[in-house]
Amino acid sequence: SGTTGTPKIVYHTHQFIFALVMRNAKMFDGVIGQAFNLSHGSSLATFFLPTLFSREVSEYINFTLDHTSSVIENHKIDHLMLPYPDMIEVLVEEYNTHPHSGITLYSLTYIRDEWKDYTQKGKIKDIISFFGSNETSGPTLINKVSYDDFNRQRYRKIDDFYGLELRNHQSGRYRDWE
Repeated sequence: SGTTGTPKIVYHTHQFIFALVMRNAKMFDGVIGQAFNLSHGSSLATFFLPTLFSREVSEYINFTLDHTSSVIENHKIDHLMLPYPDMIEVLVEEYNTHPHSGITLYSLTYIRDEWKDYTQKGKIKDIISFFGSNETSGPTLINKVSYDDFNRQRYRKIDDFYGLELRNHQSGRYRDWE
């Protein structure tokens, strides 16, 4: 990506991408919603391919945001990736007008404190923020509204897939990642 300067070349083997996709596929089941094309960059192995490879996924709904109301009305989506905060807020406002409940929302941004209210009302099952990069091609850390000690700045390792090692122990605020 050239969004943060000169693009860098990153090489991954097919074996790595396959292993990453199969690892991430375990997170998804039921009906998957994709609100627009997220099949590039780190989203490819974070959400798109894992949802296609998951044996537990039963249906895949791809739609544009201007059709959100009809999609929510006609499909009970279990998992939906919305990368930006404003998209989540628009979706939640629309979702609250329909009888469905239990959706898990995924974002590529931090979770706003007020979003915890969405899950406490019971309509939204969880909101999960992926932290990764194009270099890693997938989530290295996550944050969830459902954590008992939720803090919008506290991300945790999913597993040992990446073999993350914290080297700067000078600040205690990062100890939650270990």
